[in-house]
Amino acid sequence: MNKRNCTIDFLKFIFTLIIVLFHSNVFLEPIGLSVLPSGRLAVEFFFLVSGYLMASSFYKNKDKTISTTRDTFYFIKGKICRLMPDYIIAWIISFVILHILTGNTGLRKLALDVFNSIPELTLISYSGIAVRFYLNPAWYISAMLLAMCILYPLMRRYRSTFFVIIAPLAFLFIEGYILKNYGNLTGPDKWTGWCLLGTIRAIAELCGGCVCFRLSLYLKTVNFTKLSKTLFTIAEWLLYIFSVVWMFSYPGGKQDFLIVIVFAAAVTITFSDISYDYVIFRGRFFTWLGTFSFPLFLAHHPMRYSLIYPESWGPAERMILYLVMTAASALFIMYISRLIRYLWKRNKDKIRAKFVA
Repeated sequence: MNKRNCTIDFLKFIFTLIIVLFHSNVFLEPIGLSVLPSGRLAVEFFFLVSGYLMASSFYKNKDKTISTTRDTFYFIKGKICRLMPDYIIAWIISFVILHILTGNTGLRKLALDVFNSIPELTLISYSGIAVRFYLNPAWYISAMLLAMCILYPLMRRYRSTFFVIIAPLAFLFIEGYILKNYGNLTGPDKWTGWCLLGTIRAIAELCGGCVCFRLSLYLKTVNFTKLSKTLFTIAEWLLYIFSVVWMFSYPGGKQDFLIVIVFAAAVTITFSDISYDYVIFRGRFFTWLGTFSFPLFLAHHPMRYSLIYPESWGPAERMILYLVMTAASALFIMYISRLIRYLWKRNKDKIRAKFVA
């Protein structure tokens, strides 16, 4: 559980790219075209992976003397620290671009918009407390963290019961609730009457990721033959290919929920080390792709603003510039973030000493 899974790193990049392409439909809609009509389902892959990693983090924690409250606090703190400062840099870029494009650069307007963005900046927007959004696709981050604040202490308090009963049943019942009431996995900002739809999706699919983790623990204990590993490898990639083809070919509907199960089966195999993925997916290149996927996810939203592009440009020209600017912005976010982390690591004690005796 301590080593980095390069296959997951590669898949993170692929499914982030799918999200970026899905949101490029804004350029194609005027001519009646669409690429990846169900590309939003890539988010379900990330929820499942996040649930798996949450469970893995819990299992790696050897300190049983620490209280559930403190353990949950440090787990969530660690997650937020890994998201920052990439998130803040991306938010600033989006904020600046939008205000320059719209001409709303007055000091009073800027101050008011920053004030209205406090829930988004503090990652609590998917509690329902939100006024303005500048990183719309990052709803996933807020929903994930809020769901983890509920699930992690439950996992710690009811360890065996959580993995065997609570997580699988919560996954099934909540997914069933969404299916019967909404018919698909779209519209995370819909209000259910007690919370946003995206937040209960996060709870369900993080639970699904925990089930994947528990199954993978069992699979790791089985000594499979070479034939079995070959069959697992074929099944794993057929599942991923099927899900991608589906996202390219079909609009949203009740089948969304079946794709989540397809993802869950594939993710379980990938994390279980029972396939031959390691033959291809190893080395720093795939690790870099996995690291790059997060800033790429954050960077693409402001590049969709139509005001960036000349009115005379067609969809192909806009698409090309959109992808180029997204990649450039992602690289900027990634390496500026690394610089900030490096400077903080070297100077954090000095900075703290100025404020805390």
